[in-house]
Parts: sequence; C-alpha cells; structure tokens
Amino acid sequence: MDKVFIEGLEIEALIGIYDWERRIRQPLVFDLEMAFDNRKPAATDAIADTLDYKAVSKRLMAYVAQSDFGLVETLAERCAALVLDEFDVVHLRLKLSKPGAVRGARAVGVIIERSREARTMGMERPAANADAAARQAGTGPQLAVAGTTEVAPAARGEHEAPPAANETPPVATVPPADAATMEMETVKAEPPPSRLPQASEVAVTADAPTPPRTAAPEAPAPVSRADAMIAAISGAARGVAPAPAGIAKPRATTTAAAYLSLGSNIAPEENLRAAVAALRARFGEVQVSPVYRTKAVGFDGPDFLNAIALVHSDLNPFALHKWLHRLEEAQGRDRRDAAYSNRPLDIDIIYFGDLVLDGPGEFQLPRPELNHAFVLKPLADIAPAFVDPIRHATLAQLWKIHPDYAQPPEQVALAL
Repeated sequence: MDKVFIEGLEIEALIGIYDWERRIRQPLVFDLEMAFDNRKPAATDAIADTLDYKAVSKRLMAYVAQSDFGLVETLAERCAALVLDEFDVVHLRLKLSKPGAVRGARAVGVIIERSREARTMGMERPAANADAAARQAGTGPQLAVAGTTEVAPAARGEHEAPPAANETPPVATVPPADAATMEMETVKAEPPPSRLPQASEVAVTADAPTPPRTAAPEAPAPVSRADAMIAAISGAARGVAPAPAGIAKPRATTTAAAYLSLGSNIAPEENLRAAVAALRARFGEVQVSPVYRTKAVGFDGPDFLNAIALVHSDLNPFALHKWLHRLEEAQGRDRRDAAYSNRPLDIDIIYFGDLVLDGPGEFQLPRPELNHAFVLKPLADIAPAFVDPIRHATLAQLWKIHPDYAQPPEQVALAL
C-alpha cells in the first residue's frame, strides 16, 4: 500500500527517569510512515480525500507536549495508538529519537510498527484507548488540548514528576538544522582547571541559590548588521516560517536569565559585535559586560577578546545551546577544528538561572569556566550579587579570592 510520511517532527516533552530529566523539557524527533491508499486523492485532487499530515502532526504535537512519561517506549506506543485510532491509517511505522541522550551518539530511541487489525484482534495493547476509558470514567485529570479533552498520563513511579510548564514558544527565522546539530556537545574544551576556593573559604551572604529569573525580555533593539547576516544567525526555529519584516516576535510568558561567555580571536571586534547584534535580534534587551583581552589558552594564536552577555531566554537550555551552535557556525566556526584553536566565535552558557545540570553527554550547568579570569571577571562586573548555585557565594566574592584578582585581564575599549 501507499505511504504518507512525516519526517523529523521535533517536539519538546518531559521525558526520562533521571532527576535532571524531570526538571527540563527535552527535544524528541518523530518519523512516521503511514499506510494510506492515495489513489482517491490523486484522482480527485481534493485535500479532503487525503491523509492530512498537517492534522496528524498537530495532534501529535499537542499530545506529546502535554505528556509525562519515563520511557520513550511508552510514549511511542501511545502515539502509534493515537494515530491508528483517530486517523484513517491501517498500519504505521514510527521512529522516536531522543537526541543527545548518550554521549557520542547523535540520537537513541525506538522504532515500532503497529496495525489497526492487530489492535482490534487484541494482539496489541490499546494504549490510547486506555486514556479514553479513563477519561470517560472520570478517573484521570482532564487537559484541554486543541479543542479536545485529553487525559494526563497516570503516575508511574518514584521517578515521575508533575508536567512542566507550557511548551517553549517557537522562534523564527533560520530553516531547521539537520539532526546532527542536536548533539549536546561541549562547544569548547578547556585545560585542567585551577582550583577555586569552596564556599567554606569565603564569606557567604546567601544560604541558598537565587531563584530563577522570570522577567520577560524587552522588545528587540534595532540591528545595524546587514539583513542577510541577521537572517543567517538570529534564528533557530524548527520548521517555523520567518516573521514578516518589522513585526516583533511574540513575547515569552516565562524566561530565565542566561549568562553567556563570548570569545573571539579572528576579527574579534567584528565578530563580537555581530554576535551581540544577533542576540538582541532574537532575545531583545541584552546586557553586555566590559570586554577583556587575554592570551590564547592551550595553543599559540592571536589574543582573544572576551565578554559576558546576559539574555532572558525563552528557550530551554538545550534549545539555547543548539541556537548558539548555529550562531557560531554562521559566523565561520568549523566544529571540525581542534579543541584548542583559533575561532571567529565561541559562546558557552555559563549559568541558566540557578539550574544545576549534569547531562546529557558533556552538557553541564554551571560550566566550569569560572576558573578562568576572562570569564569570572566580566561575570563579576555584570552581576556581582549573583549567587553561584554550587559554591553558594556571590560572583563578586568569587572574583575577590581568584588568583588573578590583583592582576585582572586587560580591559578593551570596545562597545558592544
């Protein structure tokens, strides 16, 4: 029989059994092949006679965004049952990928094949019908989804947690990246860190981490960079059409303060200005620290210019990490280069609110670069009262006891 397919459908969801996975939404990728007789729509040329892949995609997006499962196996089964039950599909093949879940692998996941005939004969567990039965019996909480009522999944064990907040709003403008860009790789390796004093060695002014920032970003500031450059580096939407020129992006309902470390030693003035312009075009108001000049670390090369930028991100840290990778690549970063090498742009997320996160892969928050004066000094400049969620000391306190406090990096008169 003919097939209608949906390829690379990316949806963010709360999925996983580890503690850190219960705190953050992760991107999932769906590929579907659905058996359907296309002869009738081919003859009539009428959309009403087709298997509407847009409707299937929207239904899956609504269901997955509200889901809360520990295993991808469970979610894949429920999604397959949903498509078979609600659409004119007699057989499907569904691939569910979880990018970045295993270090060194682009993605992991499951591939299943299910048919309506097998379900009606009782050969497959009617997972979606279980939801419907619970809804009719009134035994499960009700969730409004796209004009319908959907049952929230029941609790499944000690690893489960309540559903996360609403899904991150989409952003525009660059066409979707391929699956390889979903790897949660560390963007810059560093030499073995020098020791930072622990909390017991400094005067602590706060007993607990600061709460996450939730202020909405300001309207985007004008960008002087050429339109083509901004279009190339200011968006990371997945399948979302660009917003018309002059139309402001919708504001996010929830944001987190993200402190980004910026560095460049290839045309650094130009590349740092372009990077900050792209951040303003995407996130609105951006606060930027003074710029400092430092020697290349780990290799011989031109001096780096370094700064810290504070943005209020409506993207989760994984999506922001991916967006920043694309920004680096748009400005000439070649990820095949050696870890210690010249680069036009290097951006790392140092803090994302007060989130402490290890995984997947080498993804880590906060990042360990506080050991470097070119990161800690501009951080202390821009947010001296911010309390490090691991060391429980302010950035001003941490800088004051840093080995390079008496000889800070050279400040450069560069306006970003």
